Amino acid sequence: MAALKISVAEIVAFIYARKVELPSKIEKIEAADDKFKITVNAGRFVPSFDVFLKFSSFEAGVAVFKMQTKAGLLSKILGQLFKEVSLADAVVMRQAELIEVRIDQLLAKKWDFLEITSISEEAGVFTLDFAFRDSKNSG
Repeated sequence: MAALKISVAEIVAFIYARKVELPSKIEKIEAADDKFKITVNAGRFVPSFDVFLKFSSFEAGVAVFKMQTKAGLLSKILGQLFKEVSLADAVVMRQAELIEVRIDQLLAKKWDFLEITSISEEAGVFTLDFAFRDSKNSG
């Protein structure tokens, strides 16, 4: 088993360095201590607002983030935003304040030989424990 420690700031830097395509309504992503700060442009008649995502838990390949914002009437706006995410099957808004990211599905696209067995977070630093999957087509 292997482990990786990575901060919120490093994850944000990775997103920009790899030029990950973000939904059009997301203006930017920043690190804010132990949270991801996402600036959302909801449309012409609604001012941009910030959404903060804080890691909550990880189980069975799914990371759960708690969403915090000061803007009102967000359920419809954020629900529509997550419908636009190109990885719509991997990023799901379960409740008004909980976002699920199916890490196992994201990894399967390029790194199907890796499995994240656990994720923990302390003071904005994530520890990801990995296992290597056995190749079913070897030999």
